[in-house]
Amino acid sequence: AESEIRRRNRELMVLNSIGQTLSESLDLSDSLHRTLRQMAELFGLDAASVYLFDKDGAHLRRIAAVGHRSDHARHFPPVSVQPELLQHVKAVHATFLSTQGLPLPPVFRETQLKEEIVASYIVVLWSKDRVIGGLVVGSRTPREFSPPDVNLLIAVGSQISSAIERSILYEETRQAYENLRRTQEQLLHSEKLAAVGQLISGVAHELNNPLTAILGYSQLLTSSGQMGPQGIEYADKLYKQAQRTHRIVQNLLSFARQHKPERVPVHINEALEETLALRDYDLRMSNIRVHLDLADNLPLTAADPHQLQQVFLNLVNNAVDAILEGSGDGDLWVRTGIDGDCLFIEFTDSGPGVKDPSRVFDPFYTTKPVGKGTGLGLSICYGIVTEHGGTIRVRNIPTRGASFTINLPFQPLASQAPAAPGPPAISGRDGRMAGST
Repeated sequence: AESEIRRRNRELMVLNSIGQTLSESLDLSDSLHRTLRQMAELFGLDAASVYLFDKDGAHLRRIAAVGHRSDHARHFPPVSVQPELLQHVKAVHATFLSTQGLPLPPVFRETQLKEEIVASYIVVLWSKDRVIGGLVVGSRTPREFSPPDVNLLIAVGSQISSAIERSILYEETRQAYENLRRTQEQLLHSEKLAAVGQLISGVAHELNNPLTAILGYSQLLTSSGQMGPQGIEYADKLYKQAQRTHRIVQNLLSFARQHKPERVPVHINEALEETLALRDYDLRMSNIRVHLDLADNLPLTAADPHQLQQVFLNLVNNAVDAILEGSGDGDLWVRTGIDGDCLFIEFTDSGPGVKDPSRVFDPFYTTKPVGKGTGLGLSICYGIVTEHGGTIRVRNIPTRGASFTINLPFQPLASQAPAAPGPPAISGRDGRMAGST
């Protein structure tokens, strides 16, 4: 009776100690490693490992192990398990198995040989009616576990299963919360964009009235015959600048207006020029020189002009921010051309470059200070370009800065005639924007 009491006390102490270890941390790997070390000490084990099935339910990967000596054992690869073995385990609801005679993967047997393990057992890890993995214990000397020890190992396996379930639930909850947070941020950002669009629309409409008067009266002055040559020259300049301002206002209205996705023939160069015209004043005031190298005779492509303008504007805005972050003035090179069966548009700036090119298109990733950026701009660009069947990539050029390249496939619309081109927003092709110096 006394030995039975001591045995029961030992079991309770083991379970309590391991349970406390498994509940102390949300880091599953750390908890399992410490638990396996406790088990090795309490049961006199030479090696112990925990394996989990991947989501496909066919491959096992080791997530924790102690006691292994060889590099081969320390770098155990994911392995597939024979369906027959799994079916047998499920059929009899096995909880404790000797590995002797089981159809285990060859790599498992190789590891046992290299580690000189002569006796090993598997505690099957269950989650309700589903096998989620196994706890494997081994010894380098012949070893059999007594029924009480087997029961204790099964109880420890049950605790490990519960810890794994908690970890999975925590990760799923954390991911759901993160998705909710991102959705809320995206909703707030969309609401801000809608408010900005309404503001732009209102201001643009208010500007249209005086602009119409300026255009009309400047034409009347020119044709009145009551002005000298210098007066006519001034009136003509006034008319041209008012026209340019009118085009900018129309571009703002077009950009702010909600549009359904569409596919129409688009001239890439004209879409670029209209976008750059929106930032013409800011670029000049920031001493940013724009160098255009736009290929002649680019074919029209089927695209959504408003979405492409959004992509171009985001890339220009990012380039401006990068340049201002550095020296305060700089250069922006914009180039178009043909690359195989695609059109390409390239934006290169003289800023410090991209800190992490592999993450720039991830939603909510930003290196800008709080309140300056949302981390959605480049993610939206990536989505729009992908929807058009194209690609967008970024690289750092040591002698310059960041370079974004968009490739769009030729997608002609034979059934639609190209729209008549509007007045150019940028004069000339010498690399200078209208009004640039």
